[in-house]
Amino acid sequence: MSRRSLSLAGSTVLLLAALGAPVAADERAQEPALVIDCDTFAAQPAAVASVDVLTGSALVISLCSNPTTGFTWSEPITSDATVAVPGSWSFTAPTGDTVGASGTQQLSIAGVAPGTAVLTASYDQPWDGGTKGAWSLELTITVR
Repeated sequence: MSRRSLSLAGSTVLLLAALGAPVAADERAQEPALVIDCDTFAAQPAAVASVDVLTGSALVISLCSNPTTGFTWSEPITSDATVAVPGSWSFTAPTGDTVGASGTQQLSIAGVAPGTAVLTASYDQPWDGGTKGAWSLELTITVR
C-alpha cells in the first residue's frame, strides 16, 4: 500500500507520509487532527498513515462519507485496546445545498497507555449483498 498525503492539524504532511515517518498529533486541536477527503480516497482507496499521540490525549480523524450512497465507515478495530481506544463515529453533513454532496464522519481515538496499536476501518454498504471495503483506513498509532 502506498502512503498518501493527509492533513494533520491543518498542515499537509505529504513529505512525512511519503517517507513513512510518524506525525505528532496536536492534542489541543479543536478540529479534526487527521483529515482524509474524498479526492484522496478516489485516487487511493486504501489510506495508510502513522501518527504519534501523547498518553491521555485524543486524536480526532475526519474521513469523507456520503450516506446518500448507502456507504458508511465500519466500526473501527484496534489491535490493542490497552493502548488506543476508539470512540463512536459521528457525522457532519456537507455545507451548501448541493444534492448528493459528501459530508464527513469523525472518530476520536484516546491514547491511554504507551505503545503502538493499529486501527482499521472500511467504508461499506452494511447490508447483506452491499459493497464491502470500497475504501479502507489503516492507522498506526504510537502513544508516547
